[in-house]
Amino acid sequence: MQRVPLQLVAWIGRQDLDGAAHDPATGPIVDFLRAHPATKALLLSDWPKDAASVYRDKLRRAAGTEIEIHPVKLSDPTDYLGIFQAADAALSRLVAHTNVNEIAIHTSPGTSAMAAVWILLAKTTYAGATLFKSWIDKSGKSHLAEVEIPFDLTLDVLPEIAARRGALLEPAEPQLPATNAFDALIHRSAAMAAVIRDARRAALYPNPVLILGESGTGKELVARAMHAASLRAGKPWSAMNCAAIPRELLDSELFGHARGAFTGAVTDRPGRFEACDGGTLFLDEVGDMPPETQVRLLRVLQEGEIQRVGETKTRTVDVRVIAATNRDLVAAVRDGRFRDDLFYRLAVLVLRLPPLRGRHEDIFPLMRHFLAVLNDRAAAIPGAERKHLSPEARKFAESYPWPGNVRELENTLARIFALTSGDTIRREHLEAYVIPTDTANTGTLPLAARGKFSLRAELETVERRLIEQALRESGGVKERAAKLLGLASRQALSHRMRRLGIGS
Repeated sequence: MQRVPLQLVAWIGRQDLDGAAHDPATGPIVDFLRAHPATKALLLSDWPKDAASVYRDKLRRAAGTEIEIHPVKLSDPTDYLGIFQAADAALSRLVAHTNVNEIAIHTSPGTSAMAAVWILLAKTTYAGATLFKSWIDKSGKSHLAEVEIPFDLTLDVLPEIAARRGALLEPAEPQLPATNAFDALIHRSAAMAAVIRDARRAALYPNPVLILGESGTGKELVARAMHAASLRAGKPWSAMNCAAIPRELLDSELFGHARGAFTGAVTDRPGRFEACDGGTLFLDEVGDMPPETQVRLLRVLQEGEIQRVGETKTRTVDVRVIAATNRDLVAAVRDGRFRDDLFYRLAVLVLRLPPLRGRHEDIFPLMRHFLAVLNDRAAAIPGAERKHLSPEARKFAESYPWPGNVRELENTLARIFALTSGDTIRREHLEAYVIPTDTANTGTLPLAARGKFSLRAELETVERRLIEQALRESGGVKERAAKLLGLASRQALSHRMRRLGIGS
């Protein structure tokens, strides 16, 4: 079957009816059809039948296009329900014809409510059905421009609305003290919202906290926010990476030392615990702590007491410990590499940070934040250019697994800012400046080995396999299959099946 290059869908507006009286005819629709020949125009009309018929005939002669009028009865120009039902039916009819290659939605004709509904439908229900373009008639001067709608309602808006709605439906919870401590944790995903909710509650208690998560997920940011939201806010805070300190110096760094305790100990020196008395100590990569230090840490958690290296004197400290690791501590306990009694002392309150690939909705907000920071820095650098993100680059970023998580995302953008020219970050920049890593533990594909690799094709293969599996498990009942896949409706599943060439 021959592919149809373009079809137009629009409402008939007042400018179109009035413009048809001129010779040659004017108006947004006829201007579009003259500039972009379409094989067919499907026009919605709430005008009197006679007026619409006259307009249809004049438009056919002026544009040489097949015109189909769908009469609609609206109660008023802002009858959103009527507008939605009519527009949905029109788009559904066009999409159902599998030979349609491209649909242009003309957003200028009609009311602002009609334009809003077009965008809502194109960005939600029919987002994956076919290739949509939106057009606008700028300033009424017949100058047409293609418009890129720079947001995706299904990713940028609806999850946040759903989360708020869900929060309203949950039982009322005790009011937590107002704090902006967690504002630095940029997120939109439900997964991170749940972590932050738990962290806000846990912050008010003195118990130790264990934060689990891959490198680069923001464990220290969460710990800092918990300290700032706790009753210890304003008291000392210290962060230490246990893996970065030589094991022979780790005890001294944590607990301090007496003069002469070892070569180079020329004075008495307090450790991190004494320095943080009354406050919070964040121990990152606690899974790398050697066994002898684990014993001393356990005593602090049990008794609130320390001994400096080379001393017998006991000192009392009041320090809340927040520990973090990217290791599997349960496996380390099982293998004897980490003390089980220390594990249970640390894991009183446990937070699990999801990897960035598990919080897809957060990628673009994070990129927007990092770009703002980098653009501010660029203002002070001679010759540096402000940059913005292209739609194609955003799509790539949202489909890339980011094995290094938020840290990798931030560093990649910083690399692009420093090493590329121009004001636009394009897809090829991201592809060139992400650093391939060993994927044995991440299950991701290295871009360095792409060759004939196609990310789009691979994603479509996964999507096709999941849809086929859902259809098998549901006995071919699309309503049930759509529910298994988390899709909004049977129609949404049907659109994806058509796009992927899956038989109904």
